[in-house]
Amino acid sequence: MEHSIMIDYNIICIGQRESTIFCPKFQTVNKLYPEFPSLEYIRGVKYRYTFDYDEQIDLTEDSYTYFYCKRETERAFIKNSAHYYLQKSPINKIMVLFRLQLDQKERIAGEITLKQFIKRLDGGKLRPNYAYLITE
Repeated sequence: MEHSIMIDYNIICIGQRESTIFCPKFQTVNKLYPEFPSLEYIRGVKYRYTFDYDEQIDLTEDSYTYFYCKRETERAFIKNSAHYYLQKSPINKIMVLFRLQLDQKERIAGEITLKQFIKRLDGGKLRPNYAYLITE
């Protein structure tokens, strides 16, 4: 897959003590990346889903400022899993990070609601390599 794009969808279920399985396919538990050291200090269970999007995402702008997930099945998976883990968090907060394999430093965006997150996801306005704190 010469032109494939690997992007990891990471969730930290803040305050969660034991892992739960939303979808075992592609799931890794309690593994994040050394490029995001401050996320390691957030207490909760960390989940990572890795997808080979091939040409299923559109990286808008040359600097990869935003991305848009073209297939509805992947968008539905992201929406449903975010809602699922938000309900599993004892404080109803999760951290979401779409890690694109680029040489970028960690960035943490401000707190947004799940509704705002979904609107950004649908509109192609989420930034790769930014961690989003999501609440109900």
